[in-house]
Amino acid sequence: MGAALGPEGLAVFRIPDGHAVLNTVSEIAMAIALMAVALRYPFSDVAKLARPLTLLLTVGMVGMAATVALLAWGLLGLEPAHAWLLGAVLAPTDPVLSSSIVTGDPAEKDIPYRLRRLLSAESGANDGLAFPLVVLGVVLMREEGLGRFITEGLIGVAIAVVAGIAIGWAAGALMLRSEEHQDIEDSGFFVFTLVLALLALGVVNMLKGDGILGVFVTGLAYNRTVGAMTYDKEREVEEGSAPRPAAPGTWRTTPRAPRP
Repeated sequence: MGAALGPEGLAVFRIPDGHAVLNTVSEIAMAIALMAVALRYPFSDVAKLARPLTLLLTVGMVGMAATVALLAWGLLGLEPAHAWLLGAVLAPTDPVLSSSIVTGDPAEKDIPYRLRRLLSAESGANDGLAFPLVVLGVVLMREEGLGRFITEGLIGVAIAVVAGIAIGWAAGALMLRSEEHQDIEDSGFFVFTLVLALLALGVVNMLKGDGILGVFVTGLAYNRTVGAMTYDKEREVEEGSAPRPAAPGTWRTTPRAPRP
């Protein structure tokens, strides 16, 4: 549809700076998807996967980037710096694609719960954590030295982690307070987490951090703060799934008391 209506087709729409618009729209779409990934499983379940998740996000992702770079250098004849940049871009797993694999009744029936958690967490984190690898490729191409890699790549990740934890914790605390005073209805969950994703993306980008990673960290921190109290309801809203009976000990296993 975009090709047909765009400037190369019927020219119905003409965007002055198409690359900037496409980048912004892509970031927003990714932020919404990453927030859904971060809220898909209780934080306690994700924390249990720390060891395999760390292995996939370090050795696995760097190894995949190096493998693609070697193939691009050997088969396509790219220069080493260009080959590394291509490997860094292609190494991360698409969180939207992984969502279609790990959600729904067929996935819950055929794929073990632990594997679904691991795929979701890894796909959500690696898009942001691949940012330093991409910056390294740009630095090598432009022969700028490693100063930019440190200041833009590594420090950008640190800013994303710190800011994401702060924003997620503050949002979770506000949600708990609102629920305690019965000031939020079920329909507010989707809007709240949607706005939270865009808020985290904007704030972290303004701080010159890795905005994509910042959104995922924000979602994890928010998930950790609200705990099981809101998990079931938010999973229902975020994934658009049909309501399911609440498990013992989760939010609203009993009807909400009427307001005085």
